[in-house]
This record gives sequence, C-alpha cells and structure tokens, in this order.
Amino acid sequence: MQTRYIHEDGVVDIVDFFPRPKSAKVIFRGPKQSAYREMTSVQEELKKWLVRRVECIRGRMELEVEVHPAFEYATEPHETTILRETHSCSESHESKTVTFHSKTVQLQLDVSIDNGDNESSNTPVVRFKKVMKPGMLGPGVVASIQVSEGQAVSFILRNDLPNHVSPVITSALLDTQQHDTQTYWYNWISKSKYKGRWREVVSRSLMILKLMTYEPTGAIIAAPTFSIPEDIGGVRNWDYRFSWVRDSSFTIYILLRLGFTEEADAYMDFISERFLKSRVADGGLPIMFTIRGETDIPESELTHMDGYKGSKPVRIGNGAAFHQQFDIYGELMDAIYLYNKYGKPIHWDLWCTVRQMLDYVLTIKDDPDM
Repeated sequence: MQTRYIHEDGVVDIVDFFPRPKSAKVIFRGPKQSAYREMTSVQEELKKWLVRRVECIRGRMELEVEVHPAFEYATEPHETTILRETHSCSESHESKTVTFHSKTVQLQLDVSIDNGDNESSNTPVVRFKKVMKPGMLGPGVVASIQVSEGQAVSFILRNDLPNHVSPVITSALLDTQQHDTQTYWYNWISKSKYKGRWREVVSRSLMILKLMTYEPTGAIIAAPTFSIPEDIGGVRNWDYRFSWVRDSSFTIYILLRLGFTEEADAYMDFISERFLKSRVADGGLPIMFTIRGETDIPESELTHMDGYKGSKPVRIGNGAAFHQQFDIYGELMDAIYLYNKYGKPIHWDLWCTVRQMLDYVLTIKDDPDM
C-alpha cells in the first residue's frame, strides 16, 4: 500500500507491505502433513514482517513515526526497551533498535536507512523516544526523522527471536523483498479472466479477497476488521474476522469465475474437514469458524476502549456463532457445483459432504418444529 504526502517542503511516499516470496503459491496439505499447510522456515520469517518504508521523493521533510503496540487488546502490560536512541546509516550495528515485550509476545523494531545516491554528509538520522498514551499498559515509541530527496528510512516490526534468518535487515534486502512482493501480486492478479469495465477497480477488489484467505488452512474470512460500526455512535459493532459459510461461498463464486482455482481448492479442503469434524449435535453445520476451523467463538466487550469515533461497545468474538441459518446449505452447494464446473472434479469426500448436506436439509424440511 502506497500513501503519498505532499507538502510545500517536499513529497514523501509511505509504502507498507508484508513480504512475500515472488514464486509462492497456495501450498496444499499432503497425506503425510499435519492438519495445516506447511511453509518453509524462510517463508514463515518473511510472512511475519510488517514493513513501513518512508522515502523522500522531492525536497526535504521532517516526520514522526509512531509505534504503539497494544497487546491482547490493551489488556496485557508490556515493557519497551530502546536499544539505541539515535540511529544513522554511518554506524555499523545490527538493525534491531527497539523491543516490546509482554507476557506472551515479544516483538522487535528494526530500522534500515538508505542514503540513496546522496553523497553529502546530510545522512538521515532517526531519534527515538518513549511516549505513553492514555489507555495503554506500556509505552510506545516515536521516531523523529529527517529525509532528503532520494533517501529512505524503513521500519520493520517482527518477532524478537534469538536466531533470525536475517539478523540484520539492510536496504538491499528490503529492496529485494519489496520487488519480490510486487512480483508475487503482479503474477497473481495476471491470472484474472476479467475483461470488462472498471478493470482496475475489479482487480483491486480481487486482491482484497485474496488477502482475506488464510493459506495454512484454506479458510476465507468475511472481513479483516472488528467493531467497525454500522452507524457512527451506534452499538452494532461486530467482529467479522471469521469464516462464514455464506460469505466464503460468495467469495468462491467470484474467484472461480475469474480464474483463481487454487484458493477454491484450499477452501474446499477446509469445508470438507469441517463437515467431518465440526458438525453440531443434530448433524448441522455451524455457520462460521475461526481461521483454524474452531467453532468456540465467545463474544466479549472491551469496555476500556472507546471504539471508532466513540462507537461503543467494542466487541471481539461473535455471538452469532451459535445461530442457525439454513440458507448456508444452498449457497455452499452452489459453490461446490461451480467448483466442479470451473475448478476440479470434486473428490469422494466432497461428494459425501454434498450428500450429508442434502440429507440434513431434507430432515429440516420434514421437521414440523422448523
């Protein structure tokens, strides 16, 4: 994601991305693998990076970059340690600069400085200070930076591990990761069969749908957000970070018709396994799952948070997990039909899934209490 800031003193681009290997594909679970799809150690390392690159395009700019972690939704305290208050590219040291440690999570902030083609002594300098925000249970940091045309400062948030695959993050490494990530997404969207109007908008929407797939299991979430209000100041603030059968079926329709069969393959594996392991007492299918296939999704309110523009309560989890919604069977069967038509011929387990759904729907039809 690229954001451009234009000011009378200069222009800066902010680029945020999660690194991806350029040749990565959806990896399918083999017969000898665990229940979750496997990735190599290097891919696991890279997938857990969050990169923000600040690059000056024109002029000279002074900026502040804030990092304020809130562990367990700001219910768990943490310690912040600044290992180096001043950071410049003329120094020879590791990129690890700040650590954030809670009881269960340990993160580190790496800094990489690129002086570009600027051979002057005007080298970017990053200065850190701790800042405590109201409602937080530990301090964050504010980085003050000055960048001139052609220079860039990058911030990388990742797990604090004793033995990283890449202990020192350099500008050259980030250039490679950014290029590989862009190549991955270019190759992925190039498979689209859409040739109609508003192609750029449709492509962007397809990429968002891809971002809502969880590769280790094949689950597809409804949205990556929680407690975004339906009305500002209202109480209908739900958590949509789960895999609804209905929403996933609609997503499969789109992906299949536009040429993205690998994601459909992965979801069909996911939903087939759910039929084998996650049905309720009467044989029905829960309407939603976590990204790992669990059905225990308790809903709770975070009373210490204000919510978006004061919209309370802030909720995590979803009480709708125990609702009955009988339309999901028709939508899922439609998705399986399209998968058989535009994807791969459905295998025996999926045929059994369809048969079980039909049996259950017929049971509901004949039940006078339904």
